[in-house]
Amino acid sequence: KWCPQIARTSSLVNCNFNAVYKMDICIDTDSIVTDSSRASSSTSTSDTLEKYGQWLLMIPRDDVSMLQNTQAYSAFLQAFDDLKRAHQQLATKELVKNSVADNDDHRRFLQHFAAEDIILRIFEYLEVCALVRIMMTCHRLHLLGEKSAEQRTQSFASPRTLSSKIKVLRAQEQHLGINYSIPPFVRVPILGLSKRVFVSGAGDNEYNGIYFCTGSNGNGFLFSKPRFSLHESDHTSPTKPLLCMIAKRFSGDKILWYMSKEIFASGNHPADTERPVVEIFSFWADMMHVGEVTPDLYRYPSQTSALLSLGGDIAWQPLASTSHFEPPIVEVMADD
Repeated sequence: KWCPQIARTSSLVNCNFNAVYKMDICIDTDSIVTDSSRASSSTSTSDTLEKYGQWLLMIPRDDVSMLQNTQAYSAFLQAFDDLKRAHQQLATKELVKNSVADNDDHRRFLQHFAAEDIILRIFEYLEVCALVRIMMTCHRLHLLGEKSAEQRTQSFASPRTLSSKIKVLRAQEQHLGINYSIPPFVRVPILGLSKRVFVSGAGDNEYNGIYFCTGSNGNGFLFSKPRFSLHESDHTSPTKPLLCMIAKRFSGDKILWYMSKEIFASGNHPADTERPVVEIFSFWADMMHVGEVTPDLYRYPSQTSALLSLGGDIAWQPLASTSHFEPPIVEVMADD
C-alpha cells in the first residue's frame, strides 16, 4: 500500500515546518541541554548564526560581485571553512565517544557527514510519510527532502504545471482576457476534478480501488488507478504502470461510461523495445440523469446509488465478453 496509516499520518504530512526551519543544522535535536545557562548560550549562538545566514541570503547579487574583490570576503570564506572543519572534528569526537550502544550515531552521520548525493539516492526509495518524518529531524535533511521531492516529480510536474511564477501570471492574464492577443503566450494549466471515485465488488478484482481524475479525452474527464502496485514490477512497463480507467465513450450514437484496463499485447516483439499496450473493456453504465445527483457530480462516473434511485435494478453491467464477472459498485467519495 502506498501509505498504510494514511489516516493517522495525514496531519503529519500537512504539518507546519516552521520549527524545522528554526533548527540549526549543526545541532543534534535529541541532545537536550539541561543546564539553563548552557541552553540559553546555545540558543543565542544559534540565533546569531541564523541571523548571519539570513543576511547572506538577502545580499543583492550585484553587491556579491563587488564584495568578492575585498579582503573581508576572502577572510569570511576562510573562516567559514575553518568553522565547518571544526564542527566536523567535534562531531567526530562525539561519535567516537558515544559509539558504544548509541543508536543515534547512524542518524547523526546522515545529518552531518553523508554526502548530499548519497542522501538524495536514499530518499528516492522513501514514500512520502517516511520522507516527511525524516525532514522534521533537522534543517539539512528538510532541505534535501525538498530537493528530492522536486527531482522525483520533475517528469510528472513538467507537463502539468508552468516552470515559473511569471508564466503563471501570464496564464492568469490570458484567462482573464488581459492582452490575450499579444505575445508572449503560455498554456493555461487545467485542474482535474477533486473528488475520488471508489469502485468495489467487481468480479475482476483489479478494478476495485480508488480512482483519481488524471486526464481527459474528447468526451470528458478520465479517471484512473494503477492495475498493480508499482512494487509488482512484472506487471509494469519501464515508464509507467498499466492502468484501470473509467471514461465516457460512444456506443453507436449513444455516449456511455465504460470501465477498461490496459494489458500488454500478445505476440512476439523485439527484445529491445517496449511491449505494446492495448485497452480492453469490461463494464459499462448509462449516464446519470437530471435530478439523480447534484449538478457538481454530473462530470463524474455514474454512481450505482444514483442509477438505482428511481427503482431500477440495473446499474453498472458487464459486457458480453465479461458476463461471468460480477459488476462493480461505483460511488463518488466526499472531499476530505
